[in-house]
Amino acid sequence: MKRYIWLLLTCLPIWGFSQELKPGKVETKWNDVERLIAIKNFTQTLPILADIKAEARRSGNQAEWVRAFLAEGKVLEVNQSEDSAFLRIQKHFEDNIRIAEKLDKSVLQNFYALYLFSNINRYASKSQNKFVAKDAKGKIGMIDSIFRLSISDVNSLSAEPIARWKGLFVETRNMSLNPLFTIF
Repeated sequence: MKRYIWLLLTCLPIWGFSQELKPGKVETKWNDVERLIAIKNFTQTLPILADIKAEARRSGNQAEWVRAFLAEGKVLEVNQSEDSAFLRIQKHFEDNIRIAEKLDKSVLQNFYALYLFSNINRYASKSQNKFVAKDAKGKIGMIDSIFRLSISDVNSLSAEPIARWKGLFVETRNMSLNPLFTIF
């Protein structure tokens, strides 16, 4: 019995002071991101967003991970021309969709289709980008196929409780970080 008590006493400080982010610490990190965005210090937001994404992945908080992903996309467009920002954000979407888990992938594909739709008027006849080089009908077909992929797993999507995703729709002071305004 004494061994168990000693084991408990030695493990208690480890449990109490571990480096895991608690909800308050995550909020603090989001406040730091908003503060840095407000003072136009975009480069320092990326490591904080990476920390938020890593912790959200560890804790299984998909909404927080998607929210951090979308905020990263917003930061990637800063100090870029429209064309290079489009290419960076498109690559960001494609890379993360490739590694995302099943449900995250559906959500990211949906946001990606919305992003492409908001950029449907982008044209360059000699572009090597598969989206930009297409005509209007081809772009709509590509967007439609991504939308269809995003809802292809109907059973998992309909079984997912909406309460798990409410973290994606939070009130922020800095509207540039709100995922709904990131796409449009």
